[in-house]
Amino acid sequence: MIFFKNSHSRRNKKAYFFTLDALMALTILTVGIVYVYLNYSYSPIESVPLTQAEELMNFLTSTKVNEINNKYLDNLRIDSSVVVRAENTLMEQIITMKDRHHEKAQNLTRNITQALIPEQFGVEISADCFPIDEQILFYQNRTGNKSQSKLLIPSRRMVFARETKFKITSCSVEVQVWQWKKQCFYH
Repeated sequence: MIFFKNSHSRRNKKAYFFTLDALMALTILTVGIVYVYLNYSYSPIESVPLTQAEELMNFLTSTKVNEINNKYLDNLRIDSSVVVRAENTLMEQIITMKDRHHEKAQNLTRNITQALIPEQFGVEISADCFPIDEQILFYQNRTGNKSQSKLLIPSRRMVFARETKFKITSCSVEVQVWQWKKQCFYH
C-alpha cells in the first residue's frame, strides 16, 4: 500500500509540474504575441501626407476656374481690375494675378486651399517665378514648425500661365505638406 501512495504521489507531482510548465509556456507565448502586436501595429501612416500633397497639387493644377463655386472667386470675376479667365486652372489664375494683385492672389489661394487640408497637417504653396520674398503663395501652420516635422512631403510641378495673348509665364510650383511629431496617425 505504501508503494501505491508513493506512485500516486509521484503522479501528482508530475501532473503539478506539467500543469505549471504548460501555464508558464502559455504566459510566455501570450506576452510574446502581445509584444509583437504592439510593436508592429503602431507604425505611422506615411501615405496620408503623401496623398495630401499630391491631391492638393492635382487639384490646383487641373481644376478650371469655371468649375469652382467660391464666393471670393465670384467677387474677383466682378472686380474689373482683375482678369479672370474661365479656361485657366486655379494655379494658372493665381500665378497671373500675383504680379499685379499680390494680396488678392494670396487670398484666393488661402480661400480655396484652407478647407482642403486637415488640421493635423501644415502646408506651404510656393512658386519660383516671383522674387524671393514673394514666392510663398500660401502658408498654413497649425501643427508646429516645419523644420521640426516628423514627415515633410513635397510635390512639384511646372505650370505655364498665359498672362496675355503673347506672354506666357512658366513657374515651378511646389506644395509641401508636413506632419508634426506629436500629432501622428496610427492604425
